[in-house]
Amino acid sequence: MGGCSATETIGYIVMEAGAVMLGTQTVEAGLSADTILGADDTAPFAIAIGLPDGTSVMSSAGMDGGNGGWPAHQQAPSGTALAVFIDEDQAGDAERHHTTEQAAYLVISN
Repeated sequence: MGGCSATETIGYIVMEAGAVMLGTQTVEAGLSADTILGADDTAPFAIAIGLPDGTSVMSSAGMDGGNGGWPAHQQAPSGTALAVFIDEDQAGDAERHHTTEQAAYLVISN
């Protein structure tokens, strides 16, 4: 075996859906409805959140149809919604349509 690899540590957060206070910040976790479509499907799609603004991360919560994909932010969270779409294609592909998907999200108040 050639080469070497660095030791890595993987971290994860497990949280029930809802919002909690951690110190001075609010953390909200949830699962969107199965309504998020692709970038070419009149994106963005809104995920309602309870925080007025914050920093967010998302992850796919399953896979519908024959194409994989990942949730992408259309813009930073604002108001009480995340503006998202499912991205799936390589650069140069003529379309970025996608069937509906769900996304898990975590928002941390600013």
